[in-house]
Amino acid sequence: MNGKNVIGVVLVLSLFLFLISCTGTGGGVILAPSVPEGLSPDDLDDLQDTDTVILLWSESTDPQDYAIHYVIAFHAGDEGESVEQFYTTPATSLEITQKDLFGTLEADTRYSWSVKAVNAKDVGSEFSEAASFKTE
Repeated sequence: MNGKNVIGVVLVLSLFLFLISCTGTGGGVILAPSVPEGLSPDDLDDLQDTDTVILLWSESTDPQDYAIHYVIAFHAGDEGESVEQFYTTPATSLEITQKDLFGTLEADTRYSWSVKAVNAKDVGSEFSEAASFKTE
Protein backbone atom coordinates (compact mmCIF):
# COMPACT_ATOMS: atom_id res chain seq x y z
CA MET A 1 0.00 0.00 0.00
CA ASN A 2 1.41 3.38 -0.87
CA GLY A 3 1.12 6.53 1.25
CA LYS A 4 -1.89 7.93 -0.64
CA ASN A 5 -3.90 4.73 -0.13
CA VAL A 6 -3.09 4.66 3.58
CA ILE A 7 -4.21 8.27 3.98
CA GLY A 8 -7.43 7.50 2.08
CA VAL A 9 -8.20 4.48 4.27
CA VAL A 10 -7.48 6.48 7.42
CA LEU A 11 -9.78 9.29 6.26
CA VAL A 12 -12.62 6.88 5.44
CA LEU A 13 -12.26 5.10 8.79
CA SER A 14 -12.11 8.43 10.62
CA LEU A 15 -15.29 9.62 8.90
CA PHE A 16 -17.01 6.33 9.70
CA LEU A 17 -16.02 6.52 13.38
CA PHE A 18 -17.11 10.16 13.54
CA LEU A 19 -20.54 9.32 12.11
CA ILE A 20 -20.98 6.46 14.56
CA SER A 21 -20.04 8.68 17.49
CA CYS A 22 -22.57 11.33 16.38
CA THR A 23 -25.49 8.94 16.02
CA GLY A 24 -24.77 6.62 18.95
CA THR A 25 -25.58 2.94 19.03
CA GLY A 26 -29.28 3.46 18.32
CA GLY A 27 -28.58 5.14 15.02
CA GLY A 28 -29.98 8.47 16.25
CA VAL A 29 -33.18 8.00 14.26
CA ILE A 30 -36.48 7.86 16.10
CA LEU A 31 -38.90 5.62 14.22
CA ALA A 32 -42.66 6.05 14.11
CA PRO A 33 -45.06 3.58 15.74
CA SER A 34 -47.24 1.35 13.61
CA VAL A 35 -50.48 2.75 12.17
CA PRO A 36 -53.51 1.77 14.29
CA GLU A 37 -55.84 -0.78 12.69
CA GLY A 38 -59.10 -2.53 13.45
CA LEU A 39 -61.17 0.62 13.90
CA SER A 40 -64.67 0.05 15.21
CA PRO A 41 -67.37 1.09 14.53
CA ASP A 42 -66.59 1.07 10.84
CA ASP A 43 -69.73 0.66 8.80
CA LEU A 44 -72.04 3.32 7.45
CA ASP A 45 -75.05 1.21 8.42
CA ASP A 46 -73.73 0.55 11.94
CA LEU A 47 -76.23 2.71 13.80
CA GLN A 48 -74.99 4.17 17.07
CA ASP A 49 -76.87 5.76 19.93
CA THR A 50 -76.71 9.57 19.88
CA ASP A 51 -75.86 9.77 23.59
CA THR A 52 -72.55 7.90 23.55
CA VAL A 53 -70.27 6.30 20.96
CA ILE A 54 -67.27 4.18 21.91
CA LEU A 55 -64.46 4.18 19.36
CA LEU A 56 -62.06 1.21 19.46
CA TRP A 57 -58.82 0.29 17.64
CA SER A 58 -55.94 -2.14 17.97
CA GLU A 59 -52.83 -1.26 19.93
CA SER A 60 -49.90 0.12 17.93
CA THR A 61 -46.33 -0.99 18.50
CA ASP A 62 -43.29 1.21 18.71
CA PRO A 63 -40.10 -0.28 17.21
CA GLN A 64 -38.01 1.33 19.97
CA ASP A 65 -40.47 0.56 22.80
CA TYR A 66 -41.36 4.17 23.56
CA ALA A 67 -44.68 4.82 25.28
CA ILE A 68 -47.52 5.54 22.85
CA HIS A 69 -50.57 7.78 22.95
CA TYR A 70 -53.20 8.18 20.27
CA VAL A 71 -54.62 11.18 18.42
CA ILE A 72 -58.14 10.75 17.09
CA ALA A 73 -59.51 12.99 14.33
CA PHE A 74 -63.31 13.02 14.40
CA HIS A 75 -65.37 14.47 11.55
CA ALA A 76 -69.05 15.26 11.22
CA GLY A 77 -69.83 14.04 7.72
CA ASP A 78 -67.14 12.84 5.32
CA GLU A 79 -63.48 13.33 6.18
CA GLY A 80 -62.14 16.53 4.66
CA GLU A 81 -65.60 18.03 4.12
CA SER A 82 -66.49 18.82 7.69
CA VAL A 83 -65.58 20.40 10.97
CA GLU A 84 -63.25 18.15 12.90
CA GLN A 85 -62.17 17.76 16.48
CA PHE A 86 -59.06 16.08 17.83
CA TYR A 87 -58.85 13.95 20.95
CA THR A 88 -55.78 12.49 22.66
CA THR A 89 -55.73 9.37 24.83
CA PRO A 90 -53.22 6.75 26.03
CA ALA A 91 -55.90 4.02 25.68
CA THR A 92 -57.06 2.07 22.62
CA SER A 93 -60.60 3.34 23.00
CA LEU A 94 -62.40 6.63 23.34
CA GLU A 95 -65.92 7.32 24.57
CA ILE A 96 -67.54 10.29 22.85
CA THR A 97 -70.61 11.75 24.54
CA GLN A 98 -73.06 14.43 23.44
CA LYS A 99 -71.28 17.17 25.33
CA ASP A 100 -67.86 16.27 23.84
CA LEU A 101 -68.63 16.57 20.16
CA PHE A 102 -69.91 19.74 18.54
CA GLY A 103 -72.34 20.14 21.42
CA THR A 104 -74.24 16.98 20.45
CA LEU A 105 -74.20 13.89 18.30
CA GLU A 106 -76.92 14.53 15.75
CA ALA A 107 -79.45 11.84 14.90
CA ASP A 108 -79.31 10.30 11.42
CA THR A 109 -75.83 11.72 10.79
CA ARG A 110 -72.71 10.11 9.38
CA TYR A 111 -69.44 10.60 11.27
CA SER A 112 -65.97 9.56 10.20
CA TRP A 113 -62.81 9.20 12.28
CA SER A 114 -59.21 8.09 12.08
CA VAL A 115 -56.41 7.45 14.56
CA LYS A 116 -52.66 7.85 14.62
CA ALA A 117 -50.13 6.67 17.19
CA VAL A 118 -47.55 9.08 18.61
CA ASN A 119 -44.59 7.95 20.69
CA ALA A 120 -42.96 9.63 23.69
CA LYS A 121 -40.49 11.37 21.37
CA ASP A 122 -43.44 13.01 19.55
CA VAL A 123 -42.93 10.97 16.37
CA GLY A 124 -46.25 9.87 14.92
CA SER A 125 -47.51 7.29 12.49
CA GLU A 126 -49.69 8.22 9.57
CA PHE A 127 -53.40 8.46 10.34
CA SER A 128 -55.29 5.21 9.82
CA GLU A 129 -57.76 4.83 7.01
CA ALA A 130 -60.95 6.60 8.01
CA ALA A 131 -63.75 4.61 9.61
CA SER A 132 -67.32 5.86 9.70
CA PHE A 133 -70.68 5.19 11.29
CA LYS A 134 -74.17 6.62 11.26
CA THR A 135 -76.21 7.63 14.29
CA GLU A 136 -79.81 6.53 14.86
